[in-house]
Amino acid sequence: MGQEDDKKKWRGFGIILRQLAKQEHYNITEFVMDTKELKTGISCQLFNESGEDYDNPVTLLQRAGFKHLDLALVADNQDYTQLHQTIHTPRR
Repeated sequence: MGQEDDKKKWRGFGIILRQLAKQEHYNITEFVMDTKELKTGISCQLFNESGEDYDNPVTLLQRAGFKHLDLALVADNQDYTQLHQTIHTPRR
């Protein structure tokens, strides 16, 4: 299964993130990503690419104010380190 096939599995997730990222002010305090159909979660490799698939979740995650944040991401140690650095690196 290729990367484009994988993206089709989480198309709805991408649409929701795009809409949330567009909002400068919102009252969302809880964000839960549940992947009932994917046993392992969504690959954190989505943060490795540039473009909208990368920008939208990073924009959302860099905003403070979540009281509950639950992301179903699958990552090995190298992926986790890169994801952590990406989220905590200030945007230019």
